[in-house]
Amino acid sequence: QIKFTIHISTKNTNRLMKNIYFTILLIPIFILLLSFKVFVYDENFYKEQFRENKVYTKYNESYVNNISSNLVNYFRSKENLGNYYTEREKIHLEDVKILINKALKIFYILFIVLLIIFSYLLQKKDYKTLSKILKYGGILNLIIYFIIFIVSLINFEKFFIKFHELFFVNDYWMLSPNDILVNVFTQEFFNTILRKIITTSLILSLVFIVAGIFIEKAYKHRTL
Repeated sequence: QIKFTIHISTKNTNRLMKNIYFTILLIPIFILLLSFKVFVYDENFYKEQFRENKVYTKYNESYVNNISSNLVNYFRSKENLGNYYTEREKIHLEDVKILINKALKIFYILFIVLLIIFSYLLQKKDYKTLSKILKYGGILNLIIYFIIFIVSLINFEKFFIKFHELFFVNDYWMLSPNDILVNVFTQEFFNTILRKIITTSLILSLVFIVAGIFIEKAYKHRTL
């Protein structure tokens, strides 16, 4: 009877640990997609980058802003693409739109899943597990983004190419230097947005870690 009880207890513990590890792994993905969501439709950020990258000196400001607004609305399925692009660019932007929609769907699914998990843990008053998930999820994200940041600093162009090779099944992302897409949304634009996403992700990671430590200390205080 004692052996059977120990076996069941060990089995339940192993299942619980697997669930904890799985949830911790979800945190970096959630943080990445949340950071991505902050900037993907931010037209003010786009305009700021156009100004910094001197795009407005190459093209009329109103013209560039119309391209930007049309593209954001296209990604949101509110407009069709304007006649600014070549056929190759249009095919690539269609692929980008599909990728953005998939990313946002995953974000909302993860949001619901994490909300259910956290609500369950709070209902069960399992603050110890909740603090572990928040703390170690945040730490894992810091490690991942530190690696990404170092790699992007060493050779951003190679990082940029590998990203496209990973997420796109064709080579339509390889555009001509004369294409409007390349000249408006420059490499500097993507370099900056990557840094912004990483910075936002790091801040969110620290928020998760601090929340985990706070809950852990509060839990220990209550159990003393």
